Amino acid sequence: MSRLLVLTTSFPRAPGDAAGSFVAAGVADLRARGHDATVLAPGRGWAPDGVRRVRYPAPGGLLAGHGAPDVLENRPLSGHVAGLAASAALLAATARHAPTHDRIVAHWLVPCGLAAVLAGRRPAVLYAHGGDVALLERLPGGARLARTLDARAEGLVFVSEDLRRRFAALLGREPRARHHVLPMGIAAPAPHPARVEALRRSLHGRRVVVTVGRFVPIKGHDVLARALAGRGDVVWIAAGEGPERDRVRALARGVDARFPGPVLPAERDALFAVADVVVLPSRPVAARTEGTPLVLLEAMAAGRPVIASATGGIPAAAGPGVCLVPPGDVAALRAAVDGVLAEPGDAGAANARHAARHLWSHVGAAHAAALGL
Repeated sequence: MSRLLVLTTSFPRAPGDAAGSFVAAGVADLRARGHDATVLAPGRGWAPDGVRRVRYPAPGGLLAGHGAPDVLENRPLSGHVAGLAASAALLAATARHAPTHDRIVAHWLVPCGLAAVLAGRRPAVLYAHGGDVALLERLPGGARLARTLDARAEGLVFVSEDLRRRFAALLGREPRARHHVLPMGIAAPAPHPARVEALRRSLHGRRVVVTVGRFVPIKGHDVLARALAGRGDVVWIAAGEGPERDRVRALARGVDARFPGPVLPAERDALFAVADVVVLPSRPVAARTEGTPLVLLEAMAAGRPVIASATGGIPAAAGPGVCLVPPGDVAALRAAVDGVLAEPGDAGAANARHAARHLWSHVGAAHAAALGL
């Protein structure tokens, strides 16, 4: 049994909270494999059974939810000041707790990966998620920082090949750490039957488009709102929260658009169960792109037809039943929705078969191996 110190800027505050849920799921899988884990995370809250959670302070609200990249873009001065304060607190906490652990697992290269290699004095494996490499690409000295992370870490895990390729371009040399490409895993879908039935009754036989995700520019909800405008025969259920929700609601003219807010996993799976199509209208925002969105894998696992933008790590993760469209192209997205609703074919079954390989029961061993366990 190894004693793992897990560093993260995002972790669920309660069971079902979406913030950092994939980090919690990975930690729970490692715990189930017999490893001991302590999580260093901002704020107080829940942790999986048998996992210890330790708080480090994060002033300025930068790490209070899902949106640190958006805060840094919209409030660059105050955001970077808050980021420096949070990084200093994380560095101190890492130095304090590392001596009692065998190795460090860091989610997000900055600041967690940097804290792991500077203060840890233990073997460290660093996870790169969607906004990580984009941050290094635009930071002054980002290439030098990438080389430091690569030189001092035992391994780096990229959730998409796109992120690995871009990190390699920053390095400008052969990697010194072991590099792995491994999307995070997902749980098997488990919709609540009563919730599914209640949803079906509320739809009155109309076709259903579902989205699940933060209302922020990179998720492209406004593109889908324009693509669905005027479709009175369609119900769009857009689950999630975020600063763009009111703007998206105003754009969804002539369509029955429902905004239930953030949903728990069982509620998300119930939405998938009634969906005629699940849409991921993501788009690049400056250098930021999607890594491998778990909602893509979860929708496929639920056996639903999926339409997604061809951006970031989405094309590589998409199954044969996923319809890919150019990001930001309203006309192409409208045509894809029309096509899937008119003739879904066997896309859902093909997606379910493809997504089965991403269940934690299948990928957990590969993640443990990447961590040297």
